[in-house]
Amino acid sequence: MGFQVDKIIIYPYGGLTKFKMKENHSILKEITMLLSGPMFQIIVYFILTKFFSYEFIKVYHLTILFFNLLPISTLDGGRLLELLLCYFFSYLKSFYITIFISFFTIFILLIFCFFFYYNLNLYLMLLFLIFKLIKSIKDIKYCYQRFLLERHLYDFKFKKQRVSKSIYDFYHECYHFIDFQEEKNYLKKYFKS
Repeated sequence: MGFQVDKIIIYPYGGLTKFKMKENHSILKEITMLLSGPMFQIIVYFILTKFFSYEFIKVYHLTILFFNLLPISTLDGGRLLELLLCYFFSYLKSFYITIFISFFTIFILLIFCFFFYYNLNLYLMLLFLIFKLIKSIKDIKYCYQRFLLERHLYDFKFKKQRVSKSIYDFYHECYHFIDFQEEKNYLKKYFKS
């Protein structure tokens, strides 16, 4: 897909591959790349169940697959949700909607665990995900500045155009006009000040 791997991190709920890529990349390319992880998990599941009849292998792989596809921001399901929301909302709005859905999902899981399924490992993973969500909320201003700076420094050829009310209303894969100014001119003044 043209993305360069930066590092691979192993978390309690599976692995995470970080890529060196611009914030202003193709949403469709990233969605395709994101779906490759769960697809690989499904392939491994079928291969292992073909050769091994142990029930815990089936349960383990299905649990990881299901957990990874939950709409929680630091998981593949959360990132997929955020990218899909980018088609309908601005960069920042899609991020905040995803964070809200992520906290809501964790809250529902905590209630479920408390009343129906006590599992210390699941509690610890949910606490870890809450910590990661809080960190991503703190980092959004830096991600958004990077998103804007890339648009200022590089020439992206976006087909769609939008009239935006402010600099905080920018969409992925769209060229913007603000206060009757082209995006490039507006960003040039923005970064100068």
